[in-house]
Formats: sequence, structure tokens, C-alpha cells
Amino acid sequence: MFNSQCAILSRSECRIAVGKGIGGGVLLAALLAANPFACSRPAIRAGEVRGRGLLLALELKGAVSSQIVEAALRRGLLVNAPRPTAIRFMPALNVTREEIDQMIGILRETIRSVI
Repeated sequence: MFNSQCAILSRSECRIAVGKGIGGGVLLAALLAANPFACSRPAIRAGEVRGRGLLLALELKGAVSSQIVEAALRRGLLVNAPRPTAIRFMPALNVTREEIDQMIGILRETIRSVI
């Protein structure tokens, strides 16, 4: 599961926490858990966020992770599919808030394109 601090922080509070050195993993987990990828296709609906720190995985409701990984790579985002229903994120340890926001934006576009 993702860091329990994230469960009680709002999106803006997570951004502040990262600025104070708590870590990008809290922000990334919060943004993934907030499910900014909402769409009408049930298979792409995001589920649980798993992992620790910056090594996180997003569970999906259907076996579409390989399609998402391929589409994300075409957009310049490197993620992998450890299972047919999961996408794993592996950003650098020195990832910035701006890069996390960019990653979420690319992922949002990618998931919408897979629909």
C-alpha cells in the first residue's frame, strides 16, 4: 500500500509536503490514488495504488496494462507492466514535482488514447 500519510493529505498538501522534503513518493501516490484517469471504459478504471516510496504500481480493473505501456512509451513515459492488470512506475529518486505532474499528464493522455 502507499504511504499512509497520503491518505490524510489533500493534493495541495502533498505538494507542500514534497517541497518540505517528505518525498516525491507521497505526491505520486496521492495523485495516482486520486484517479485523474477516470473514463467510461471499465477495464481502464484505476484501482489500488501499491508499493513504497517512488516504486509504485497502479492496479487496473482490466487486462490493458500492456496497451497502456506501449502508448506511454510513444509519448516518452517509461512505465512497465509487471502483470496484465498493473502499471509500475519507477521514476528517478531525484524526481521533481514538475516531473511528477508531467508524468501524470502523460499517463492521463495515454489512458484516454487507449479507450
